[in-house]
Amino acid sequence: LKIDGNKIESTTGNLILESATTTITANDVLFVNNADDSNSKDSGSIITQGGIGVEKSLFVGNNLSVVGFTTLASAGGITTTGGDLYVGGDLFVNDDIALDNIKAGSVFVSGISTFIGLSTFNSGIEVVTGLSTFRGNIFVATGATVGFGDSIFIPDDKRVVFGNDDDLRIYHDSVTDQSIIRSSKKISLMSADA
Repeated sequence: LKIDGNKIESTTGNLILESATTTITANDVLFVNNADDSNSKDSGSIITQGGIGVEKSLFVGNNLSVVGFTTLASAGGITTTGGDLYVGGDLFVNDDIALDNIKAGSVFVSGISTFIGLSTFNSGIEVVTGLSTFRGNIFVATGATVGFGDSIFIPDDKRVVFGNDDDLRIYHDSVTDQSIIRSSKKISLMSADA
């Protein structure tokens, strides 16, 4: 073992620090001058065989890779990301998800879903089982087709409206118990060839 000023150097093999107890204490900041990057659990400037306990904040200047099950929970139960969050596999959430906006190519629903406000689905939405409730307007783009594999239910006094100016309305009047078709224009009945 060679001591040169404030430098301790091992002349044979690795330098091993081991105390009579189970802890080696550094009273000042520990600075590792080695700049090796880490691409696995066995590479980098610091390699440990055990876990790491951190009393205060942890700042990572570059990428963070985790292999295995990862739990993110701060002392208050809230974890915040300052940027985008990418998930390479499935995302499982035990409680509610509160989002300001959702942009989805397609949505697969296997239970009860409630949509409040405007929702846009580029590729479509498929409800396999359960009930989906839309509390806001549903807009279908011009030229698109809405298909129903079974039936459509419209409650009493709720109307199906055709035309930009409510040209044609079809509904059931619960007071008079009548089915009503009202049109502000002339109604023409055409054959299938028309």
